[in-house]
Amino acid sequence: MTKRWVGGTALLLTVALVGGCSMFGPKDEKKISYQTKTAAPPSLEVPPDLSSPSAEGSLPVPDSGRAATYSGYTTTQQQAAAKPTTAVVPDSSTMRIERAGTQRWLVVQGDPDALWPAVRAFFVKNGLGIATENRESGVMETVWAENRATIADDFIYRYLSKVFPNIYSAGLKDKFRARLERGQMPGTTDIFLSHRGMEEVVPENVAIGSSSSVWQPRAPDPEIENEMLRLLMVRLGADEKKARGVVAGTAAGGVERARVGRDAQGYPVLTVEDTLDRAWRRIGLSLDRVGFTVEDRDRSKGVYYVRYIDPAKESGEKGMFSWLIGDDKKADIRYQINLTAAGNATEVGVLDSNGTRDKSKTGERILNLLHEQMK
Repeated sequence: MTKRWVGGTALLLTVALVGGCSMFGPKDEKKISYQTKTAAPPSLEVPPDLSSPSAEGSLPVPDSGRAATYSGYTTTQQQAAAKPTTAVVPDSSTMRIERAGTQRWLVVQGDPDALWPAVRAFFVKNGLGIATENRESGVMETVWAENRATIADDFIYRYLSKVFPNIYSAGLKDKFRARLERGQMPGTTDIFLSHRGMEEVVPENVAIGSSSSVWQPRAPDPEIENEMLRLLMVRLGADEKKARGVVAGTAAGGVERARVGRDAQGYPVLTVEDTLDRAWRRIGLSLDRVGFTVEDRDRSKGVYYVRYIDPAKESGEKGMFSWLIGDDKKADIRYQINLTAAGNATEVGVLDSNGTRDKSKTGERILNLLHEQMK
């Protein structure tokens, strides 16, 4: 047994030395690379004299008053197929990206409900499973997925991955939230994509040589959001070159247009130098970025009803913003984020679950957190 282990170790060292150059060579320029581990089941072989049934949907249940026949079923399926179930590809010539600070969102011709299937398919095609989705509220969120773009796809990786499937870890996990809202212009949809990340770290108190590690939240990455927006543009019909140009043309910069202070009554307030419509969109994207769950929203009143969920709570670790809420006993407190027009600007305040102005340190911290995402 010892000889086998020594031999195996020597083989691994030899392979590592042979492929050393590729390990330290240029990195792949890709920013994202997600993979699903689920494989499609093998297709059934259909005899030549039979037709293969469609797998587009579930079988319809026939009315109890008539007999069900295969010819009747296929006729029903053909009639159903004639009805469009997805939206027509939107006009890519009118597709554009709006920018404010590091925040960007996509403006597309079409209705949110019609664009929903295309956005969902985009995530799945890029190796991101859907964790939760609510078509009525226009929000879908992916599962956590490992971003393997930083792992060199060379001989070493391919060989060792076959022998030891779990030997490689990118140390980074991402999840995305998409929010589809009716645009400011009639017949348009605003698509917001927000990123949240986790990174694998070794705790300081772990003994040397130990393989123990934990996952902890990392800051949202605007570059990854931009790359996903570019890929989504291509998915929706935009030319690859044009999509790159549009994203590059919305580089971050300019004067900061948001600040945190206190009003005349001493309440903390975030002032955004934007119209109420644009500020509403920017606050919504900021809430998505930092992990607040928007349980409801009332655009007419300018209110987001939110709750914070710590992504590290399940692992028992403290999250990046665990200081915001405090201990687990307070983790389910709801808040209201209230927006009101103030001339050419918009004022953002925090209310408690009863709609009363929040003057606590927590309310101020929430506004500071939103402010950080709006720079």
